[in-house]
Amino acid sequence: MISIQNIEKSFDKQQVLKKINLEIHQGELMVLLGASGSGKTTMLRMINGLEKPDSGSIEISNKGIDQHNLFDLRKEIGYVIQKVGLFPHYSVFDNVATILRLKAEKEGLIKQKVREWLDKVGMSASIYEKKYPSELSGGE
Repeated sequence: MISIQNIEKSFDKQQVLKKINLEIHQGELMVLLGASGSGKTTMLRMINGLEKPDSGSIEISNKGIDQHNLFDLRKEIGYVIQKVGLFPHYSVFDNVATILRLKAEKEGLIKQKVREWLDKVGMSASIYEKKYPSELSGGE
């Protein structure tokens, strides 16, 4: 579980996040929506230990971010950023499979998980797995 308690973050005196509280349970699919500049990417960067909050705490599996090996943590938590988060020379399947391959999972399990995840987000594997990022719309 990811637990976010009273997170605040500012850049150059511009407050981006103010008293954010959130819990994300294991296996839960979470979507952050908001206007440009509302702090979505900043929040994701803090969850992955790429940015530190000014105040508040983030715990993953009941341990603070700073108690985790960040390299291992980043292999366990994935997120997709519109436009800049995909390898353009990889198919959708291969983009989704990247971390599983880094973790040396068996190809049969990778195939099963990638198809399950694509279906879970409404992108039928039979339609999307062979497409490339340039063939997707912004929302896809």
